Amino acid sequence: MDEISEDWLNSFESEAVNMSSEQMQLLFGKMLAGEIAKPNSYSVRTVKLMGQMDSDVARLFQRFCSMCITIKAGVDIVDSRALSFGHHGTFGLHKFGLTFLDVGVLAEYGLITEPNSSEIPYALAIRNGKLDSFSALNYCGKRYFLEPIPPKTPQNFEQYVERGFSLSRVGRELLSIVDITQNIAYTNALVERFYDAGLHFLEIPNRT
Repeated sequence: MDEISEDWLNSFESEAVNMSSEQMQLLFGKMLAGEIAKPNSYSVRTVKLMGQMDSDVARLFQRFCSMCITIKAGVDIVDSRALSFGHHGTFGLHKFGLTFLDVGVLAEYGLITEPNSSEIPYALAIRNGKLDSFSALNYCGKRYFLEPIPPKTPQNFEQYVERGFSLSRVGRELLSIVDITQNIAYTNALVERFYDAGLHFLEIPNRT
């Protein structure tokens, strides 16, 4: 069984000792618990970045993560991003509580990447007849899939992609310790966005 490296522990201790706010102490506690349960879950770089964050940045990050749709391959995160709702090159997250300056702060800390740097093929999340014939979209602790709206079924979704600000590698590592709080306005906007594209955004029932 893997063990936590001495270098990681030394880095963790040197950063955690300086944390005075209850929120940051809680996040460091979650990180340590996660690393004990599964060593190498958090890189030394991530630990050091956490040491540079304050409660305000942590709150902005929590708000952003609560808007993220995540795609996984097994337990590994392939992509996690907040979709764009802006026009003419803007990304419209101010409507949901994240201003352009807020997003800039998260980018400065290396928690998110530039919105135009990548896109993800959401066609892989579209169900084609069978319940298991897609990759789930993880959002606010639940799993979803996309299903073509019957009158628009002939539409070709093979090239359907989405853009938006995505979590960096460091951001993806920290996602597991963030308390997600659903942003109802953003959720409603997601449902409407997919509907306008000819798709239902449907929750996957829990298997009992």
